[in-house]
Amino acid sequence: MRKNPERTAWIVLFTAFGIFLACAVSLPLGVRAYLFNATTTFQTGLTSIRGTVLAKQVEEEIPTPITRGVTHDIDEFTIVTTDDTSQAALTFFEGSEVTLYNNTILIIHQTRQPRFSISPHPAQVVIEVVKGRIRVRVSPADDARRFEVKTPHAQVHLQNGSYAVEASNEKTSVTTRAGQADVTAQGETVAVMQSELTTVAVNAPPA
Repeated sequence: MRKNPERTAWIVLFTAFGIFLACAVSLPLGVRAYLFNATTTFQTGLTSIRGTVLAKQVEEEIPTPITRGVTHDIDEFTIVTTDDTSQAALTFFEGSEVTLYNNTILIIHQTRQPRFSISPHPAQVVIEVVKGRIRVRVSPADDARRFEVKTPHAQVHLQNGSYAVEASNEKTSVTTRAGQADVTAQGETVAVMQSELTTVAVNAPPA
């Protein structure tokens, strides 16, 4: 027999109350975190403008060829490659467009937006130019949206407008035709306004 059943009862009572409080706090926080962070991902339209364009998921080995005039819907983490005879166009869910010129490798990292309007996070379009040259037209957005282009040397945040981004082993070049590009490298950021150009060399801040 237990020597102190009253003490045991109090322990059980306080333990149950502690579990109740933990549930009462964690459940609303969990719901809040889900409403804030849940996202919907979108496919991106890939069209071959000229020649044969290759599209391949990062974990796949064999790419899918896309011939001239054909449009194919691709997912996040797709690598798009053009050779010296081909060009391609990407159309994103929020209306922005990217043109890939010859000998370009581009990775689509994120094309998503919050699932619920209560979320404070913006829609995200994140692409990476491994090498080559692209032209970007960032469309106006009704809701908050972040359009980012990564290169081996810099991160480029683009506002509504038109831009050219070129990357090689030696440097990245960003030209603003209309709008504003914020180019960050080595902890420094340069705002590239209309009709301006900046270059970023290896392990160097924007020039």
